[in-house]
Amino acid sequence: MPPHYDYRFRVRSYEIGAADEVRPDTYLNYLEEAGVRASASLGYDANWYASNKRLWVARKLTIEYHQPARLDDEISVTTWISETRRVQANREYELRRASDNERLLRARHLWVFLNAETMLPTRMPAEFAVSYTPTETAETFQPDMSGLTPLVTPSPVNYHAADNRPRYYELDQNKHVNNAVYVQWSEEAIIEALRAKGWPPDRWQAGAMQRLGRETDYLRSLQDGESFQITTSIQAMDADWVLWLTDIGYAGTNASIAQDRLLCRVSPELRQTLLG
Repeated sequence: MPPHYDYRFRVRSYEIGAADEVRPDTYLNYLEEAGVRASASLGYDANWYASNKRLWVARKLTIEYHQPARLDDEISVTTWISETRRVQANREYELRRASDNERLLRARHLWVFLNAETMLPTRMPAEFAVSYTPTETAETFQPDMSGLTPLVTPSPVNYHAADNRPRYYELDQNKHVNNAVYVQWSEEAIIEALRAKGWPPDRWQAGAMQRLGRETDYLRSLQDGESFQITTSIQAMDADWVLWLTDIGYAGTNASIAQDRLLCRVSPELRQTLLG
């Protein structure tokens, strides 16, 4: 297996949001496309998965944000496998701006191999042992969120929305909500929490808050017609950063579907507002 898979593309106009940069959920579309292309280059394309009734689903996402991508930037994507087990694999990604080789984003997906008929984890075929041989040791992501101390007193900044249903266009070819959509919902919930505290997007996007890293756990699958609720709050805070926790769960049961943790650097003024 080649150690890495590489390809390039230009940022399209419809991938740019109101902040004049690539939207956070769009980066996940880039990652998914890179994985699909890398798999197809080894002979495992959509037809292979359909005929063998197999698929991959995301279980965990980890991202480091470095620089935003903007309109017409040519992006160089590199992806590789860093670890495999019987039913799962870690796929690594790096996005750089081709013009100056500046790193834009570093990410990792934990993918689980499923039987498409039972939707249960199934052992990868023996041939994957060669095709998906890890090429590098998984590096530690920075900043590491695992050791952050939760707030003793919950922050008054929060957002809650109940009894939502996914839009049909938010479903993917496996007929469940695509993993990028959960990040989109989380980002929107944070925007509404800040707006309620007097910080609309134009204000905090002027430099008061900057994304540093993200961890998203995909715990269950949300399908068409199912109700869900979103709750966002600040889980931890230090002198110059905050950790947002967004929980997306089934309405009525509170069973989590996905949990998104977003670490951001904040200005002193915004921090004071978030504490008040």
